[in-house]
Amino acid sequence: MLLAASMLLQFGLATSTQAAEKVVAVATFVEHPSVQLLLKGLREGLDKGGITSENDYRIELQSAQGSTVTAVQIAKKFAGDRPEVIVATGTPVAQPMAQTIKDLPIVFAGLADPLGAKVVHDLQHPGGNITGTSDRAPFGQLLATIKQLVPAAKNIGIVYNAGEANSRASVDRFKTEAASLGFATVEASIAKASDVLPAAQSLVGKADVFYAPNDGTLTSNFEALTRVSLESKIPIFASDLGSVPRGALAATGVDYEQIGVRTAAIVVRVLKGEKPGEIAVDLPSSLDLGFNAKIASQLGVSAPASFRETVKTTVK
Repeated sequence: MLLAASMLLQFGLATSTQAAEKVVAVATFVEHPSVQLLLKGLREGLDKGGITSENDYRIELQSAQGSTVTAVQIAKKFAGDRPEVIVATGTPVAQPMAQTIKDLPIVFAGLADPLGAKVVHDLQHPGGNITGTSDRAPFGQLLATIKQLVPAAKNIGIVYNAGEANSRASVDRFKTEAASLGFATVEASIAKASDVLPAAQSLVGKADVFYAPNDGTLTSNFEALTRVSLESKIPIFASDLGSVPRGALAATGVDYEQIGVRTAAIVVRVLKGEKPGEIAVDLPSSLDLGFNAKIASQLGVSAPASFRETVKTTVK
């Protein structure tokens, strides 16, 4: 489905009535603050690289609105439209693009596990017609944060969509790192946004803290997890800084605006003639730390001064 013109203008794009010679086709899966930051960075990076209407480029933005069926339809549409390059933000749109389109350059943005999602077969040498950026990073900093803020925590509860390959792979990595530090994990799988509340409630009494992965289904109803967190006094730790203002106690994560900028840099390289399969997947080199002081007060969590000194963003 096409986005409304207002959303196109919000992204700073030309509408379909403003004909341009060359098209950069962008697909998103869900609307989320992190996605908006990524798109903002993408726009900034493309402008800097000269991919503008003044240079006869038009950017078309499509949203799957959280529907995997629509994501497949968008892939088919792009295959028929034949843009100069395709940008796919999120695994649920990157996978059908990679499966459907073999003869157009594809640049994915912010995928947690491109290998696990079978979008590429090698991070250094992706091969084929696809490459991109990843938000994949070690969980050590987040697990250390849990130990700092909730030192008695032993059991971590995880709510996520196990049917989503990206989420499954990410949670498996988290569990492995958590186990190495002595944590046990308990899971509750969801299939749709309305499952978040009962899934979270099922972990009450089993989990000392919640871990919220970068899962689109969970993100779409994060407030349900926050509700259970506050009612049951179980802090939420997340891998997305955007979750902090929504109720997570703390989160470690990448700067999604910068991921957008770095994605744009790859798009520019492709448009200048480089083959996507010969461009290494861009991985994050550092993480930021976010903290919600208001939630800490509501949960009765005291943050040591040494911790506060490392926080980049604090919600009060």
